[in-house]
Amino acid sequence: MRNYMLFICLMLAQLVHAQRFGAVPARKEWKQIDTGIVRVIFPGQHDSLAARIATIANYQQSISKNFGHAGQKISMILHDEVINSNGYVALGPFRSELYLAPPVDVFSLGALPWEQTLTVHEYRHVQQYNYFNTGLARAMSLLFGENGRALANAISIPDWFFEGDAVYAETRLSTQGRGRIPAFHNRFKSLYYGGKRYSYMKLRNGSYKDYVPDHYALGYLLVAYGYEKYGEDFWQNVTRHAAAFDPLLYPLQKNIEKYAGVKFTRFVQDAFDFYQQQWKVDNSDSAVFETSVAPKNVVSYKYPYPANEGGIVFLKESYRTAPAFYLRRNGIDKKIAAKHLPVDDYFSYNNGRIIYASYTPDKRWGSREYSDITLLDIASQKQRKITGKKRYYTPDISADGKNIVAAELSSAQYGTLVLLDGEGELIKKLQANRHHIFTYPKFINNSTIAAIERNKKGGMRLVQIDVDTDKLEPLTPFANTLIGNPVASGDTLYYSRSSAQYDEAMAYVFSQKQTYKLATYHTGIYQSFVNNKNLTASVFTAEGYRLATFAPKWQKVYDASADTLRLLYNQPHSNVVSAMLSKVADTAHAYTIKDYKASGGLVNFHSMQPYFTDPDYTLTFLSSNLLNTFLAELSYTFNRVERFHRASLYAIYGGWYLQPFLSASGTYKREMMLQLKDSSYHPLNWNEANVGAGLQLPLNFSVGNMYRYLTLSSSVNNNHVFYTRTPGEGLYQNKNIIYFSGRIAYTQQVQKGLQQIYPAYAQAFSVNFRKAILSFNAYQMTAAASLYFPGLSASHSFMVAGAAQRSDTLRNYTFSNTFPFSRGYPAFHYPGMVKYGLNYHFPIAYPELGFGNIAYLKRLRNNLFFDHTLAFNKDNVQQNFASVGTELFFDTNWWNQLPVSFGVRFSYLLHHFSNNKNHYRWEIILPVNLYN
Repeated sequence: MRNYMLFICLMLAQLVHAQRFGAVPARKEWKQIDTGIVRVIFPGQHDSLAARIATIANYQQSISKNFGHAGQKISMILHDEVINSNGYVALGPFRSELYLAPPVDVFSLGALPWEQTLTVHEYRHVQQYNYFNTGLARAMSLLFGENGRALANAISIPDWFFEGDAVYAETRLSTQGRGRIPAFHNRFKSLYYGGKRYSYMKLRNGSYKDYVPDHYALGYLLVAYGYEKYGEDFWQNVTRHAAAFDPLLYPLQKNIEKYAGVKFTRFVQDAFDFYQQQWKVDNSDSAVFETSVAPKNVVSYKYPYPANEGGIVFLKESYRTAPAFYLRRNGIDKKIAAKHLPVDDYFSYNNGRIIYASYTPDKRWGSREYSDITLLDIASQKQRKITGKKRYYTPDISADGKNIVAAELSSAQYGTLVLLDGEGELIKKLQANRHHIFTYPKFINNSTIAAIERNKKGGMRLVQIDVDTDKLEPLTPFANTLIGNPVASGDTLYYSRSSAQYDEAMAYVFSQKQTYKLATYHTGIYQSFVNNKNLTASVFTAEGYRLATFAPKWQKVYDASADTLRLLYNQPHSNVVSAMLSKVADTAHAYTIKDYKASGGLVNFHSMQPYFTDPDYTLTFLSSNLLNTFLAELSYTFNRVERFHRASLYAIYGGWYLQPFLSASGTYKREMMLQLKDSSYHPLNWNEANVGAGLQLPLNFSVGNMYRYLTLSSSVNNNHVFYTRTPGEGLYQNKNIIYFSGRIAYTQQVQKGLQQIYPAYAQAFSVNFRKAILSFNAYQMTAAASLYFPGLSASHSFMVAGAAQRSDTLRNYTFSNTFPFSRGYPAFHYPGMVKYGLNYHFPIAYPELGFGNIAYLKRLRNNLFFDHTLAFNKDNVQQNFASVGTELFFDTNWWNQLPVSFGVRFSYLLHHFSNNKNHYRWEIILPVNLYN
């Protein structure tokens, strides 16, 4: 029972959503719209956008035939200073956060106004959570609060259903949605055409060596098939009982068997058979692949351009390496430079220069991000950022290098084109129509720009703009289609366009004012150009994006206004319902808008979390406000060895630049047995009271190819010890210790590939200092460093660690020991300690084995280590503690979606300590990825 409860506690810890604490400044002004169904909390300048979101959510609730129970009202918080198009709904506390940056890559998320797709998707999660608050899930909510319900829902309802059903909703309620987008279906189509037949458990848990589609794609295929085959109420019936844990074991699978009449494995197989029958009809053109397949690795070649230097320039990334630019000549890839921290994968090339948007964070506020332009000269391999604190996307540079054009996107869902000089200084702006967006601008010549424009209905077209007069000329009509990845070459603009089931290679010839279809591939062509009469392209496959050549067809397209986003493979949706979303968004109600006080609702206890690590048994009550600027924890702990009770409080406010925090605890009836000089034992009892207050400053200095984080903190603490029972009068005196504590922590690392256990280059440094003030003389300083370097293989890592600690020898007061002692030895506490260690991490195997849809082993990895600690006593006499050994780690998934890593350590002790003559030591390494 104890082990089961420990596992439940670990799962609760894993489910805490990665909401960024203290990301929003307190001075930011917020407004709110409250409809009774949803409360939209938004920055003050977004009244109309917030009204559209509220209207869409209300409409969605009113038409829902399944999961339609209104339940608990949701607060939806809008963030407008971000660069990523994203959102989520989470419990603990129950809220939704919407990141309003419009998506650039329409092949992934579509071209509809972002607030429409995002609201439909996330509000579907709201309906799911409200509907799943039943049975055992509701009991968990009553026992443990919202995090308890989140755990129950995660165990009973897989994440593929949550996301697949939300994608189904966005597809049903709009003229786009991912269910209509060919690239979304390419993921599983690529496995089919590549002859990959993976087990359900591998599809659920992913792989370190093979491409496996994510749970969004898997979920949509299974959810849409269930609606198609078994009717509108199928999933409502299945999940109602599953969320209630009826039955207790395998609730979703058993209810699928109940309502589908077939075993769960048969249901999954039937679903894939349903799609594969349709995928057999293939109109692809013949492709000759120029890049080979890498065994036990997924390698992608993206965005190829013909190079002036001869050959092809492209972006290359793999499961073993971080993204970098390469030049390919005669089948040989030569690395140019690593790509700086990405906004997306896209880049442009012209006449020996690469230009792209790179990520720039605000140094303090996590909800404020920028997308700046980086320029790379291929000849010198030097790259530099030429703009600062901007939100520019998909830039292009003229052939002479004198001008740059980029898209500037607004969280209010409209955009402009900006014309810059070669140093990034603004020359002029070209404003789009209201609620229209420009992306992927390309210089046709020094005075003409081609771009892709999309309107508020999601329609897309090609346009041509005269730089001198700002005159815009449509090249193609608006159509419900997806357009992207243009390449300009002389009189022709090559690009990709969705067409029925495929994303095809297209061309527009300016002199002819004519559109051509060049080639089709069953899993999509995403950038192409014609060189020496051959079409070179990046195509999607089960082994990654590969370079291929085609014989271009040059087939004239006479109707460029055709709707190419027809519903793919499933037909349960109503066209009337699909067309209504844009009408609803256009007729947003006039809501009452009120101020939202960021200081309101700071204290919001939402969950109780148990945590058992023998001998401590702890219950913690968690509080977090909606904006996540104030966190508080109230805890009670019982220690069964020393028999003490402890009540504690921790609170921190993140809305100011400096984050103030407060801690307090009281420990009662603490006891231990002391061995006296006559070998008899006597109890020692005491109480403790602790209080501390301080400031913390987290900073983000990420730049170039390095993620860089610095955290500074300091506090003043008062520790009062009251002895209630001692072996003799005068032996132990009550103490009141006031001490200062300071900490500096700095980490930096380059990007890494999926298979890399640690980054190729990374450094971590920390210094902790504590000193008694006003009363006793006592101090302790601890410094530690870890340096990571490449190993013998791309997935290997060599790490050097060092640490030093110095404490006073007066023994007036002893601070807790934080020194990382040599592995295998007890954590001795000497006045002086120095340690160095060597580690070599490497993967052993990728078993990809599972048991009963409960546990899945993805990777076995090992670490060989050597530790040496030099310890100095109060007389400065040195003692050595060295060990060598190995650590075997198991990277697993539980319930097919919760990652847990744990290990076993064997240490051989090179030195004796005390009377211990045993050189061998075995230890269990508790989960290493649960306490972030």
